[in-house]
Amino acid sequence: MAHEPQKERILSLDIIKCLAIFLVLWGHAIQHLLQSPAQDNYLFRFISAFHMPLFMSIAGFFAVNAHRHPPFRFLFKKGFELLLPAISMSVLLLAIRWMMHGCNGIPDITGFTAWFWFLKSLFICFFLYVVALQFRSHMWTALAAMLLISQCIGYCGVNRMFPFFLSGIALRNFFPAIQRHSLPIALSSALAFIVLLTGWDASFFGIPGGFHPLMDFLSGKNPGYLFHNAYIYAIGISGTIFVLTSVDLLTRKAAMIPCMGIMSKIGRNTKGIYILQVIVLENVMANFFKLDYLDSEVFNWIVAPLLSLAVLYLCMLAIRLLRKNPVSLFLLGETAADRQARNLKKQ
Repeated sequence: MAHEPQKERILSLDIIKCLAIFLVLWGHAIQHLLQSPAQDNYLFRFISAFHMPLFMSIAGFFAVNAHRHPPFRFLFKKGFELLLPAISMSVLLLAIRWMMHGCNGIPDITGFTAWFWFLKSLFICFFLYVVALQFRSHMWTALAAMLLISQCIGYCGVNRMFPFFLSGIALRNFFPAIQRHSLPIALSSALAFIVLLTGWDASFFGIPGGFHPLMDFLSGKNPGYLFHNAYIYAIGISGTIFVLTSVDLLTRKAAMIPCMGIMSKIGRNTKGIYILQVIVLENVMANFFKLDYLDSEVFNWIVAPLLSLAVLYLCMLAIRLLRKNPVSLFLLGETAADRQARNLKKQ
């Protein structure tokens, strides 16, 4: 019974990751299967307010164990998990786009390096955190310095994602206290999210950041940078805390529901789903389907979620097939199950 709380927490986070990846697919369906600007779609704005902050916070939630590993070995492992599949699948995507569009499908270097941006952003966040860990006697100062440095890295949205990564670490440290007060925290975070949502409009999308957004702000080139980033963080963290606490409450009340096991399994494969959906949804389907002729509400609430479920199923099927082949380590990266199997072989 001593391990039950840990199992319950992992189950909750796996289910949260399942919900988050479904929201990613739903948002990407709106973004890539319509010709109209996605930021003009109210449902896309709602999903974008918290789905990637939620993912990054969960990554930070599990990052607290980084101090148990030698820094170079840990970063090498993370590079193998995150950067290798990003590079391998970028090459594959380049070939697919060339076959579909010829030379017109080949982006410039900026577009190419932005593919699979979340994996690259996550690796940089891990890197900054591991560097801070090396200054254990001045940990808070080091973390503040890394946070400041992150605001100078606009590449792959590191300036926006690293604060959520640190928030995930804080949430992990205070999680027992959060669980004791889940209901009031869920209600207050939901209220904050709803209030912030009233000011969440298209102006928050496509904000120029460049590779050094903070420096641009200090030089007067991006005067709204601090306000926009503070607002993005506030709405993202309130949505994240609401999802975290409400799902934790539900899983404790309904842990025996059969679909929980399916959702948990999907949640353990979110990285592979994210990688494959870039190919399936963002490129292949986006090339053949433009569904603007449908009624917007029908598309938003019926077609887009159904297509998202179909893509989710296809990705899970592809992951199951790929995992039988060693090449999956290059295309999808290593998983916890892979590490467990490798450790068993060593024993």
